[in-house]
Parts: sequence; C-alpha cells; structure tokens
Amino acid sequence: MYLHSMARANKHTRKITSFNKIKTIGILYQADTIEEINIIKKAAAKLNSLGKEVYLLGFSKQKKLPEGVIPHTKDDFFLRKDLMWHGIPKLDRINRFANEEFDFLLNAYNPEILSLLGISALSKAKCRIGIYNKKYTNCFDFIISEKETKQTQELIDAFILYLYKLKND
Repeated sequence: MYLHSMARANKHTRKITSFNKIKTIGILYQADTIEEINIIKKAAAKLNSLGKEVYLLGFSKQKKLPEGVIPHTKDDFFLRKDLMWHGIPKLDRINRFANEEFDFLLNAYNPEILSLLGISALSKAKCRIGIYNKKYTNCFDFIISEKETKQTQELIDAFILYLYKLKND
C-alpha cells in the first residue's frame, strides 16, 4: 500500500519524447552480479554513442558490491543495508536520482523488487517504462507485458527497441 500512495502522490507531468529528441535516460536495474552490471553498462554505452546522456542506478541485495565495481556520479548503486524497514531506500542520492527529470526512466528489473519500484513511483521522469505487474501499474507510464520472466539483456534490448521505434519528428 505504501508504494501505491507514493505513486498517487507523484503528480509530475508526463510526456513522450521522440527518439531523436531524447536527451536523458535513467536506468534502474538489479545489480547482484557483475554480468548484470556489465549488460546495463554496455546498453548505456550504446545509448551514449547515439547522443543520449544516461544515468544508472543499480540495487544489489548483497552486503557489498561485486569486486571491482565502483560507484560514480552517473553510475551509482545502493545495497540492502541502505533500505528503510518498508524496503524503500533512505539515501539522499536516491532522492536526487528520483527527482531528475529524465526524458525516460527504464525499469530493467523483475517487477517485484519493491526498493526499485519505490524509486520509479517517486520518479520525476517524463515517462517511466516498466514490465507489467498487476499490483504496481501506477509506478509506470508505459508498460510492456511479457508472458515469461525476461533476463536483464532481453529487458534492456526490448526497452531500447521501443524507444527507437517512437515516432521521429
């Protein structure tokens, strides 16, 4: 119920932007393995090469980040220890990410991860794209319905394909 009230309270104006006019993209993702992190980083590099500024925020249920992973301004992480009792992150940098007015926020994770859903519900992004979950439809503006659970690579590829197919002016 807490997520529903957060999403209802977020009255930010939503807007769809054509692919050619997209300037900023935020990506929320599950970062439990180095493989998941690398998949998202490659997608971000691909979008950067197309002239899009990409900001990443990964969540790991682990006690610490995988070896060799170092957070920075456009590629940040939070861990299970950074959550409040109801599963929503408590860090200031999470609020900064949620308050960024990205043209699109891509939610590339299993739609049951409440800590990431909470950030999406609070997001000021102009359009939040996610995977269909009957309980949390109000956390997204554009929903992709999948019959089976997709891997990180398949999710991010589907999101980028949908972005690219948006009418170019």
